[in-house]
Amino acid sequence: MKKIFYIITLLLISACSSMYKNKSESADTMSAAQEQVMNYEDEAPPQPSKKAMTERAVMSPPGEDISMSKDMMEPPSMPSTVTGSGTGSGSGAVTDSTESQPSQKTAPMIVYRGYLKLQVRRLKETMDEISKKATAAKGYIESMSDTVIVVRIPGDNFEETITEFSKMGELLSKTIEASEVTAQFSDLLQRKNVAEASRERLLELLAKETDSRQRLRILQEIQRLTEQIESISSTLKTIQNLVDYFTITIELVPVISTDQSTTHNSPFTWINNLSPYYATLNGKTEKFKMKLPDNFVTFSKSENFTAQSADTTIIRGAITDNNPKGTPLFWNDAINFEMEGRGEKLIDNGIINSKSKLEIRYSIYKNDDIKPRWYFLGVTVKDNKVFLIEIFYPNEDSFNNHNKKLLEAIKTLEVQL
Repeated sequence: MKKIFYIITLLLISACSSMYKNKSESADTMSAAQEQVMNYEDEAPPQPSKKAMTERAVMSPPGEDISMSKDMMEPPSMPSTVTGSGTGSGSGAVTDSTESQPSQKTAPMIVYRGYLKLQVRRLKETMDEISKKATAAKGYIESMSDTVIVVRIPGDNFEETITEFSKMGELLSKTIEASEVTAQFSDLLQRKNVAEASRERLLELLAKETDSRQRLRILQEIQRLTEQIESISSTLKTIQNLVDYFTITIELVPVISTDQSTTHNSPFTWINNLSPYYATLNGKTEKFKMKLPDNFVTFSKSENFTAQSADTTIIRGAITDNNPKGTPLFWNDAINFEMEGRGEKLIDNGIINSKSKLEIRYSIYKNDDIKPRWYFLGVTVKDNKVFLIEIFYPNEDSFNNHNKKLLEAIKTLEVQL
């Protein structure tokens, strides 16, 4: 009898141990998955073999050219796979939704942005000619006003097309900026793959788990991962769009203008030179830190702080000396004084207090045009430097889609001396 009791006791102990072990394994699996999920962003992704190319901006003096080695308004359908030579053409092998990882020998992915200022005799005819050439180059019109047109051109046709555009009038200025995004794209793609693998692991664990509390924890992690995957996917698609279709902004100046000429009110040269279409001041990327919306790509390898969305909304950071020593209010008033002379319409102004305790004074302007563009200028001061944030909204849709989110993003601004 004692033997039987002993055997039963052993069996019960064994069963309890087995149950405890299974529960421990489930908890260990959950813990391991969470650890991988929480730490995957810290993993060092493999860097591209070619040396990263920093953003460069080249401006020509008046007249000097630079050579470099819904219908019409709707973009053509995007190719499912894009390849390129890495010499100015759209590059990087990726499928529709960036689901597959590029090969180890992927050509550099480079984003080009061009700006032309032309003096022309006939505005409307020149606009029509630009539109036709953009369509012939398999590009499309992103936005158009009376004197400014923004076109998107496939990378393979960029050099030839911008050269043709520059011959449509007297070339007053030409700027070309290039940013390599290969490492950024590869990094994001790897993070997305890790997140998807972690989510798959948690889904498998969820199917086996019976404890309600454990299931809730797993579901919360799955939800968080799904949001991260969607955010990364949005950024990847924006990068791919900017690589596939380069941006050319063309500003036309009539030989004989019927409008009142621009008056520069400001005594400060850097304020006189401000333009919504291209950078006129330097602002090193590492000097600015800001959490931008998912559909904006920050060119982290660029010399100057620049970010862009697929609809060519551009945000830039710039730095200049605080001379004479002024407050954000002083410099904001100086900018408003200049913009008044240009005939810009002030549509909003205010103060943003960033989380890093910066006071940012800003104004938003709209030019006098049938199809106007919007221009945001925000200024703050830290010690002996003035920090400027510029946002170019090419049209009303762009302004309505992005302005509120970008104002929130500026609250996260941090600057370094």
